[in-house]
Amino acid sequence: MSSQEPSRQLGRKAALEMKYLVAIILITVILILLIAIVYTMHKTTERATYKQACKASVSARAKLTKLSSYGNAQLPGGATVGAAADKASIECPTQYITIAEKSDSKIKEKFANLIADCWDNYGAGNLILFSAHDLRFCSICSVVQFKHQGPPLAGLSSYMASNKVPRGIDPNHRTYREFLTGQKATPQELNALASQASPADKIDTTKRYAIVYTFFDESKTHQLIRENPTTAGIVAGAYAATSQPLVFLIPGGPAVVGFLVGSSVKKAASEMQAPVAASQAVATTQAGTGLPYDANVLVFEYSAPALAQIGCGELPVSQLDKRFR
Repeated sequence: MSSQEPSRQLGRKAALEMKYLVAIILITVILILLIAIVYTMHKTTERATYKQACKASVSARAKLTKLSSYGNAQLPGGATVGAAADKASIECPTQYITIAEKSDSKIKEKFANLIADCWDNYGAGNLILFSAHDLRFCSICSVVQFKHQGPPLAGLSSYMASNKVPRGIDPNHRTYREFLTGQKATPQELNALASQASPADKIDTTKRYAIVYTFFDESKTHQLIRENPTTAGIVAGAYAATSQPLVFLIPGGPAVVGFLVGSSVKKAASEMQAPVAASQAVATTQAGTGLPYDANVLVFEYSAPALAQIGCGELPVSQLDKRFR
């Protein structure tokens, strides 16, 4: 045996070991990618299933509530339509979301998507979901916290006025502003939103926020605005005018600061069957009340005082699943 034979054998052994190592690394990478793909597919399917069940239950509740406006008609077994509407379950459990993104734009995108999704799930202001004795309907769509905490993020209004909603939420792929208010931002408004600085237009990543769909009698929405003197710097006109800015501050004490997304435009009761522009108020004779109502998405610091300040008459959605995801 030559003196070089052992070195050749060692070289072949090292090469073979390297091949095995490369194969193991490749298999590991492939497994990680497969796990990531399966996890993403599972989360996508989970979100789609949640959304379908939520929207179906909201639609069913609205139909029963609409029937109750024609009187307490008898149902099989002696129950009344109104009672059935009151007990109709809304299968939209509050979601507890952790935004893990780091960049400002990604955080705003995720936050804006949660607002738009809440608006969409509850019929975009077109559905009456409560009976005569409930003048302030609320549903906490999601509670949001942030994994990476830093300085407050400014410019949410500007982002929502210039960026588009995902097609999975809005097939028409409109901007968040148009989807939520039915109105496009003019170039002048975009410039104003980009340049203005307001505490109402910032996301504090050290806090938790509640995103809440509300259907209030109009006077309650006006009250939220009147009690807040800082609103004047953002509101570009009277609330009952044909348009509203996208975001402004909500008062309620030191722990109650947030955003109100939406606009207010009166609609006659006879127009309720026609499509209603997103986040517009509707005037209805529902159950003989004859009162105007505003549909909005509220975003505020998640706390008991905040919920008390909003003064919801009905919170029909389960909040039992309190795991942040």
